[in-house]
Amino acid sequence: VIKEVESTLADNFEAYNVQLHYDQLPTLNADRIQMIRLFKNIIDNSVTYRGEKPPEINISHTLDVEKKQHIFAFEDNGAGIKREDYDKIFMIFQKDSETDQNIGMGLAISKKIALNHNGRLWFTSNVGKGPTFYLSLPCSEERCPESGKPLSEIEKDKKVVSLNGNGNGVNKVSEPKLSEERVD
Repeated sequence: VIKEVESTLADNFEAYNVQLHYDQLPTLNADRIQMIRLFKNIIDNSVTYRGEKPPEINISHTLDVEKKQHIFAFEDNGAGIKREDYDKIFMIFQKDSETDQNIGMGLAISKKIALNHNGRLWFTSNVGKGPTFYLSLPCSEERCPESGKPLSEIEKDKKVVSLNGNGNGVNKVSEPKLSEERVD
């Protein structure tokens, strides 16, 4: 999924000298097309609302074994979100309180995708320091063992589908459906 997002946003990444860093990301039981859209919207938002420095985006993942959730954090070095705009971030066709610039639909769509997958999307931010968007998605029993094994150990024990564009045909999807897909 991340490789496809990088490919889709390649022109913007090059134009704005974007640096994208991410941990080993898990396999999810999710709609691949919707996950691509969700990750693309959040990453594209970081590029669109960048600060003065070239965008640097860090995606990290933790596994909350107790709550049986994957938690993703998308952190960037952008300008941050003003408190008066907090309520507008996940609503469509809103305007930035200072610039009167359209906020758009990307994050509203992303929140809906998260909700459709029984997850959540939220953020923390301070003006002058980029925001961090958090995404929680439920994980299956086999991906959230009670033992609390590290994700890398779980991945070794499972046959997983990688969506890193390796040309083996797994990137083809004929209809939206839930399936285990690698996020990276």
